[in-house]
Amino acid sequence: SVIKKTNYKFDTVLIGGPIAARVNVLRRLKNDGFTVAIYGPETWKHIPDLRENYLGFVSSENFDQRLSEGRIILSMLEDHINGNLHMNTKIWESARAGCFTIATNYQPLFCDYGFVDGTNIVTYENEDDLHSKFKYYIENEALREKIRNNFLRKVYNELDYQILYLDLFKSIQL
Repeated sequence: SVIKKTNYKFDTVLIGGPIAARVNVLRRLKNDGFTVAIYGPETWKHIPDLRENYLGFVSSENFDQRLSEGRIILSMLEDHINGNLHMNTKIWESARAGCFTIATNYQPLFCDYGFVDGTNIVTYENEDDLHSKFKYYIENEALREKIRNNFLRKVYNELDYQILYLDLFKSIQL
């Protein structure tokens, strides 16, 4: 069953610094009329066209609440130094806050974690693809909510540390 979420304030919320492709992606979304909220370091104030979207620093105790105010959370897995893909906390923060996420298409999401693109996660190949999927899923709330619920079920039922450690210990027993 789909649990519908209704307490959205923004189309997207980003918590973090202005690194890698974040500035360009948020700028493009904003220019297309999407509502963008940015939390993180004050370096966002140095980006004139995104300054008004910067809402300050978020404390740990308010992190999940602020994140959950976004319809779509971007889980950009590109490294800020060289653009190489790597696992970071964005996907897991989205799960913890109960959010729908669009993540960089990163093979370990499928082969190591067992996600299925379009079923329990949505991924993108490049900035144009991200933009297109963001627009599509903003306009298709029922599908977005269905995937969000599948994503949360998968994380909570299969990727919980206790479950993963039990599976690991079972696999190494002689």
